[in-house]
Amino acid sequence: MVLFDLPKFRAEQAALRLRGKYRGVGICTYVEPTGFGFDVATVRIDPTGTVTGIIGISAHGQGYETTMAQVIADELSVDIAKVRIVQNDTATVTFGAGTGGSRGGVVGAGSLTLASRA
Repeated sequence: MVLFDLPKFRAEQAALRLRGKYRGVGICTYVEPTGFGFDVATVRIDPTGTVTGIIGISAHGQGYETTMAQVIADELSVDIAKVRIVQNDTATVTFGAGTGGSRGGVVGAGSLTLASRA
């Protein structure tokens, strides 16, 4: 499957140039490391049935509060309304590499999944 036929484009480009129209092409690539490192997660269940997930990831508008609560609720088969998430609180989190490189969903949710199973 050809997504972009450069020789055809160059021919059209040359024909347009003869009519005084200029058209160009730009190509860009982007590489970002994702899912790197590790994170520590703790899952606590208190006597009222409230589940607290503690993670070193901190959201910056990505919606981790909901995503991480869904992970715990699914793993423990509890109502998501009973799940509370604590993010990157230095008083309770033993280690956290923070957010960046699209690692929150992979590393943060992965850590909470394993903690929930334990």
